[in-house]
Amino acid sequence: MDGGTTFEPLTDEELGISEKAISLAIFLSNGEEVTFGPYENVEELLSDVKPFCSEQVKLGNMKQSEADEILNKYDGK
Repeated sequence: MDGGTTFEPLTDEELGISEKAISLAIFLSNGEEVTFGPYENVEELLSDVKPFCSEQVKLGNMKQSEADEILNKYDGK
């Protein structure tokens, strides 16, 4: 990505949990950090992340290519 929105999967250790969980932090180009999770599965994560990414693209806070990269990382897992 070119200095815009970035994302980073969070580890269980960073979240302070011991069970296997899925979490995601999205760093918007305005410096805002949005954290999702922990979730038990990818479907739960995507049910929250997809509409968030769509809204951020509409608002101009994220490029469609950035949203696609985030979603493609988890879609199909």
